[in-house]
Amino acid sequence: MFFIPFKAKAFYTPFFGILAFTLLLSGCTSSLIYSPTAGIPDRPLGNGEVFVSGGAELLPETRPYTFNRTGDYTAIGATIQVGYGFSSRFSLIARGSGDVEGKLSSYRSSFSLTGLYHWSRGVRSRWYWLNRVGTSLSNQTLEGSGVQTMALWQYDYSKRLSFTAGPSLIWGFRSFAKEPNSRGENLFPMGWGIGLHSAAAYRLSDQLTFQVEVAPIGQFDRFDNRNYWLFAPMASLSYRFNSSKKK
Repeated sequence: MFFIPFKAKAFYTPFFGILAFTLLLSGCTSSLIYSPTAGIPDRPLGNGEVFVSGGAELLPETRPYTFNRTGDYTAIGATIQVGYGFSSRFSLIARGSGDVEGKLSSYRSSFSLTGLYHWSRGVRSRWYWLNRVGTSLSNQTLEGSGVQTMALWQYDYSKRLSFTAGPSLIWGFRSFAKEPNSRGENLFPMGWGIGLHSAAAYRLSDQLTFQVEVAPIGQFDRFDNRNYWLFAPMASLSYRFNSSKKK
């Protein structure tokens, strides 16, 4: 578990409480969506600095085979983020994503909270440790939850252009009780994944940045015993407030 500053605990404590409670209300849907991309700022947030971004993303399907279409592994989605710097090293980022393609009659969405810790490796590069907890919904019913961790390296190629890259691990679940799958086997409804993230960000101004990220994901469904390799890119615009306060 990573270090959480005192002010950040006020956000994490109720979030985990809500997560635990909503697990009791979970139902069942054919496939859910989630947002695995890193989506971090092009440079660390300073103390009191605010980060807002929005963009388009291909959101992975948790159970692609239920669509009975080969290669239908993602849904076109929209993602928004709001981040806040609690110190010169630690920030929190809240994210919401939704399926705008409308593959199912129900509206599917996902929400997550990310803790981002960084330390510098010279003037132009830095390391990040990212930890994320999230939920996936069908209409207004929580259907699944998950966690993700990443190790990311970021390099400033110039004053305007920066690159970010690194691996991630993902674990998702619907409940901790065994359920029958499509073959009548009683298994735990959960799975895991690995990702490799690469992003390029171009600073249009001191506050406005355009970013493109590509994220190949290996997804291993232990409930249905199926494995998938998919591609989850994202393109976004971000804006910073109180940038004069950064340290």
